[in-house]
Amino acid sequence: MVKVISAHKDPRGGSPQMTEEDVKNFLTNNNGRLLIHMGTIDEKGEPNVFPTGYYFDRDSDKIYITTPKKSKKVSNLRLKSIIAYCIDDPNPPYKGVRGKAKIKISEDINHNMAIAKKLLMSRQPWKP
Repeated sequence: MVKVISAHKDPRGGSPQMTEEDVKNFLTNNNGRLLIHMGTIDEKGEPNVFPTGYYFDRDSDKIYITTPKKSKKVSNLRLKSIIAYCIDDPNPPYKGVRGKAKIKISEDINHNMAIAKKLLMSRQPWKP
């Protein structure tokens, strides 16, 4: 489940917050050029932030990432399944979404392959 804490069209210019539809459009229609920056807590209780590509499923309001199951991300998420995240566009007009989420690690290979395919297809260079 994704909880959006703040979503602004231009945080520097004091633009109004995005509507729920604005947020969905922002997360969906970025042609794979934006990254999600996810913050986790490691075994020492220290923060670990990492950028990665993502796929947003509009119908379920879920953000998916793929990563090797022995990665630091997964290791941290097995300890504590809550993250903080930020997705922002550094180009004018500035936009961004930040929030918290409860993470579910899927080890279902069929489900994961379908998500990986959607993620890869959303990041293709030929997309406008």
